[in-house]
Amino acid sequence: RWPDDDRFVPRLSAAEAMQGRRVEALAALEPYLERHPADASAWFLAMRVLYDAHAARGVVTSRAEDGARAAKYAEGYKAAAGPRFVWCTTRHVKVFR
Repeated sequence: RWPDDDRFVPRLSAAEAMQGRRVEALAALEPYLERHPADASAWFLAMRVLYDAHAARGVVTSRAEDGARAAKYAEGYKAAAGPRFVWCTTRHVKVFR
């Protein structure tokens, strides 16, 4: 029953990310974000997954695709009225430039 319950998706994504499975983390989270665009915490989690990969000098898919995703996630976070928007755009998204 719980795989169909969206309440667990952000937690599943966070658990995947903590285990270093960033591709799986974002694969779980992206459809959720399409269904719940007002969830600022989920947008922030998506940006954090990308940031952590790049801070470790890695990538999730490719540098170019990760950069495009970071911009998309930042826009989603802004649209969701995320409280740390200024911080995330100056610290997270700039990692990809």
